[in-house]
Amino acid sequence: MSAPLTSTATITVTVFNDTPVKFFLANSRGTQVYRNDSTGKPLSPFASSISGQTHVGVASNLAGDRVWMLGSGGRINVHNGSNALLGSWQASGLSNPQDIATDGTDIWIVDAGSDTLVRFANAASVTNSGTSQWNVHRSDE
Repeated sequence: MSAPLTSTATITVTVFNDTPVKFFLANSRGTQVYRNDSTGKPLSPFASSISGQTHVGVASNLAGDRVWMLGSGGRINVHNGSNALLGSWQASGLSNPQDIATDGTDIWIVDAGSDTLVRFANAASVTNSGTSQWNVHRSDE
């Protein structure tokens, strides 16, 4: 009978600090935005703040410290992760916006009216467009 094998292993564990908010959801009536932590536990909701428009979509960056709310008329309000308004801008060239997403650089909007996914290049850094117009880059061009 041979002797039992013994060995030693070293394991390194790195713990990353998660942000308190992991993802955001909008209710179907377009009046509330719900925040959830990394385990899915609900955190306190906040009211949608797009004046005169029904809230149709919400997106956040990976850190959860910047949130974009899309209104039914194409208005985008930009908030921090605690719902403080940072600014807003109007997405041009949309006929029936339905949802919003970001990769942290660009803003992408689903437009059911034209059956397209519309890209707003470098718009994730914009908090207020003033009077400037944004070039719309369709995903199929």
